[in-house]
Formats: sequence, structure tokens, C-alpha cells
Amino acid sequence: MNSFWQDVRYSLRMIAKTPGYAAIAILTLALGIGANTTIFSWINSTLLNPIPGLANPGEVVSLSLGRGTDNPFPFTYPDFEMMRGGQRSFVGLTGCNPTPMSLTGKGKPERVWGSVASANYFDVLGVRPILGRGFLPEEDKTPGGAPVAVISYRLWQTHFGGNPEVVGQTIEINEHRYTIVGVTPAVFQGSATGLRSEVWVPVMMEEQVLPRNDLLHDHHYFWFVVLGRL
Repeated sequence: MNSFWQDVRYSLRMIAKTPGYAAIAILTLALGIGANTTIFSWINSTLLNPIPGLANPGEVVSLSLGRGTDNPFPFTYPDFEMMRGGQRSFVGLTGCNPTPMSLTGKGKPERVWGSVASANYFDVLGVRPILGRGFLPEEDKTPGGAPVAVISYRLWQTHFGGNPEVVGQTIEINEHRYTIVGVTPAVFQGSATGLRSEVWVPVMMEEQVLPRNDLLHDHHYFWFVVLGRL
């Protein structure tokens, strides 16, 4: 222990004698640590754990069509319906579209990221809401017939004060009223890497939240991301 304190005192004396060199060394160490932290954070968020909160994330894959394009939304909704009904390679297929949404109804509208998603979205991803439920199969059938929403843990805390009775309350999105049916775990931020979704609504409500109408029957507009669980 005595030798340790001797080394400490010697180091302090050397720093006092050459403060410029010490400052450069400390700055170099700080930059190196910062760079390594940034690189690890990027690798973790894009390669190791791009969608935090999923159950068994190694089983979840993103599908694409071999069109030779860089479109991040490779499917139409009719494409998705056709694949979902006839495939045997996956436990389940789900689809979504991340999109900006406006929270309205109280004060100044707030712009957040949200997603429209097929009813089995949370089931396929293995995300269990901490309050309430995800979407039901019947909320995937009638266009405009499922005005319900699942909100993020963060939105639950910031807009509803963590109220345990939030399920059953309403939230206004793009000037349309939705009933809150569930709250996601804090770790789950959605299925789009780098985007934090705050609210999810059934894909049947796409006309209320997306700028282009009748996408459920459009065979030519590519806007849907499809994920599958092996």
C-alpha cells in the first residue's frame, strides 16, 4: 500500500512539472475513450441489438423483394397479405410502417414518430405490454374500424404521468381520437433501427395517419416493412 501512495505522489509531481504534456495525455485518453464508446454504441445499436426488447431477436428477420432498389419499404400491403396467407417458412409474418404523427387535443400539437402495424405485430416480435394488451385479430379486418392505440413507456410517463389506469383513456392522433389499449415495456422503442416510436395504431387506420389514402388496396405503392419470425 505504501508503494502505491509513493507512485501516486511521484505521478502528481511529474504532472506538476510538465502540465502541458499531462494535459495532452489526458486529452488523448479522453478522445480515445469517447471514440471507443461511440463505436461500440453504434455496433450495439446496428449489429448486436438493433431492435431492443424483442424476444429471441436472432429469430427475427427483415424480408425484401429482389427488385434491385434501395427502397426501405419493399412491399405493398397486398404483397404482405399474399405472403402471410401462403407461407410456411415462418412462425409468423408482421408488417409496419414508421411514420411521423401529431399528438393533438391538448395545447400545441406535438410531432412524434409512430407506426401503423398489422394486428400480430407485438405477438410476432414477442413484445408483451406491461399494461393492457397489443392488437386483436379482429382489429386487422375492417378499414377504419380499429381506433385503438398502444403507447410507449416514455409517452405513458411524460403525457399520462405513469397513471396505472391509462388503459381505456383516449389519445388524439392527427385530430382523431383513439382508445389506449396497452403500454409497451420501457426498453422497446419500435422495430425501425434508430427511430423511437411513441405510439402504434392498427394498419386498418392508415388513412388517418398516412398522407396517401387507400394503401390497403394499392398494388403499386411500396410502403410496408415486413418482418418474420423463423
